[in-house]
Amino acid sequence: MKIENLIRDKYKNLNETEKEILRYIISNSSRIRSLKIKELADAVYCSPNTIIRMSKKMGFTGFSEMKHVIFEELEKNYSHVPISEDGLYKDLVKTKELINLGLLDHLARMIVKKKHVSVFGLGPSRLSADIFSMRLTFLGISAVSFIDQHAMLFYTNRITEGGICLFISFTGEQKGILGPAVIAKGRKGTVISLTGLSDNELSRIADHSLFFKTTPMYFDGADITSRVPADMVLDYLFGKIVLILKEEEDFGANSSGV
Repeated sequence: MKIENLIRDKYKNLNETEKEILRYIISNSSRIRSLKIKELADAVYCSPNTIIRMSKKMGFTGFSEMKHVIFEELEKNYSHVPISEDGLYKDLVKTKELINLGLLDHLARMIVKKKHVSVFGLGPSRLSADIFSMRLTFLGISAVSFIDQHAMLFYTNRITEGGICLFISFTGEQKGILGPAVIAKGRKGTVISLTGLSDNELSRIADHSLFFKTTPMYFDGADITSRVPADMVLDYLFGKIVLILKEEEDFGANSSGV
């Protein structure tokens, strides 16, 4: 059985932790051959025994056989996959269609009023979270990015009512993101999600959901999917915040001159 058929057949029987293990393996297939079970366990916050049980659920004798078979299959399938020259352009066009300017204006006004926002991102979303929060600080808005699951859990367990939390995830199904999002929601924080276009768990948890369109891309087995569509949505949100701050500045200047 081809590995994609095996994954499709067995995926529904995996729990969320096991699904996260599988997603991590596929996303890091270029180095999976040398990946140690302890390293994988640390990366997805589980025990080595959980990985072994998941491997057997997939029909393998253990982790070593599973990673070997997955590596060989992905290497064969994706090593020479041509990257479409217009794929990113199409994703950006679709992302622009998905942008709800009214919602972005509402979220921007919330952030400006609160003067604080926490931004969360794991994996490929980490850089987007870091850059967006840094840009907000240039505007005088207190923004902090969290790109480690332990820090996310620590912070969301202490969030106060109305605290704004922006969670960025390509899949919207990462266990490391879902846990903190649920905690933030439970503590009556305002949860905003930015995810790839799909019916995903994170967008269902969120009070406000933003979406982007992205096409998975691989090179030599490595996931090189573009962050640009996600960053495009963040740019629109950032632009709205700038305009609102400018409105307030102009209003203050006019009021003082009366």
